Amino acid sequence: MPRKGYNYYKKIEEKQNFKRKLIVNTFKFSIITFIVLFSIYIIYLGTNYSYKKIVEILKNSSSFKIEEIIVKGNEIIPSEEIIYKANLDLGISIFDINIKALEKNILTIDRIKKVFITKKYPNKIEIYVVEKIPIAYVYFNNKIMFLSDDGSLIEIRENESPDLPIVRFDNIDNNTPIKLKQIILNKVVEFIDTTKIVNYDLLNKISEIKIDKNGNFTIYINKGMTKVIIGNEKLYEKLLSLNGLINQYDFEVVNYKYIDLRFDNLAFAK
Repeated sequence: MPRKGYNYYKKIEEKQNFKRKLIVNTFKFSIITFIVLFSIYIIYLGTNYSYKKIVEILKNSSSFKIEEIIVKGNEIIPSEEIIYKANLDLGISIFDINIKALEKNILTIDRIKKVFITKKYPNKIEIYVVEKIPIAYVYFNNKIMFLSDDGSLIEIRENESPDLPIVRFDNIDNNTPIKLKQIILNKVVEFIDTTKIVNYDLLNKISEIKIDKNGNFTIYINKGMTKVIIGNEKLYEKLLSLNGLINQYDFEVVNYKYIDLRFDNLAFAK
């Protein structure tokens, strides 16, 4: 199976952004359509029925029983799993569906970042999900997991083996407070995001990222052969300098073992 890197997940992210805009426009159109249909229905029934009676008639009408559940935006999670987690069945009235309850159920899937559910009258439900994007591997609580783009940890699913860097922690163990661990994970996300800004391809050259309790970064590039000490300040400037060095020299030939970028306007290498 071909290994998937950042370019693969970048395309997924761009596709999700496009679909997110589409679902908002679809939702607006669906609401307008419902208002028009509902108004016509009330006029048709006449004024002899009370509001509650009208609602009861609509709820019991076969025309408003759910016949189709559409899932969009999912690239990794099967649609069947999303529908199962939503606890949503065909045949129930569209008026009996609690959107917030469904969204809460779906968000129990650790790979889901956001979910938008739309009632498409008269008899369809559309579920649009935004999946979390894996950006690194993390050894956490004695198991390998993905670090996602929102700083959370997610399970690695079967047959998933993207070419991503491994995050290792210095002086961080099971006794480290959870809040501190989350702060450190967020710093790793920030570091990777900053690397993307400098040069997206630079991420593919990083095989390992180390971080300590003080937020000091050390990375390994050139297939792990070159150690780069970065520190915890001015990450953008230092990554920019590193990118310049990589572009200026052929690391496969020069094969530096060590680069220290902790000092302003200086780079030590050997």
